[in-house]
Amino acid sequence: MPQTPILVSNFAIRLKMKKLYLLTSLLVALTLYAEAQSFYAIRRDRSLIATLGVNTSTYYGDLKDNSDIIDAKPSLSVGLMTSVTNRINVRGEFSWVTLSGKDEESTEDASGRPARNLSFQSSNYELSVSGIFNLIPHRGGRFYQRSNFNAYGFLGVGGLYFNPKAELDGNKHALQPLMTEGV
Repeated sequence: MPQTPILVSNFAIRLKMKKLYLLTSLLVALTLYAEAQSFYAIRRDRSLIATLGVNTSTYYGDLKDNSDIIDAKPSLSVGLMTSVTNRINVRGEFSWVTLSGKDEESTEDASGRPARNLSFQSSNYELSVSGIFNLIPHRGGRFYQRSNFNAYGFLGVGGLYFNPKAELDGNKHALQPLMTEGV
């Protein structure tokens, strides 16, 4: 009987490894199909470009230990860009970023900041739309036909939803309605 938890944990580890292997295989297959760096490909029109980014984010502030340089949290972004004319492109992007900080993980600094038992974690959502204006028009639809130098400008608008939450007695509470900032 004492070996049952070990068997269950080994099974769970193997299942996680199989899922990780499957995800890695799918990502590799997708990148091989995407041909993102094939500038000379003539079989695909490049007027519509999709982007996918798997990133990390880190919080730097007073709820973090200054000696802890990297405390990476996951983030993800997806975007789409299309050509309107040979000088104008339109781009849209959605990003999800996670941040967190805990007072218990920070050290008392030189100012003698007391331990306050504060913490937060937040999933942040950003949506942006922008236009890109090229000074030199793009000839054709292929990257290799573009000029080696081009000045451009962009103009856009974006919005960010940020609602930090803290845990108290096993329940998560939104901090914005409590107006805890600066208190």
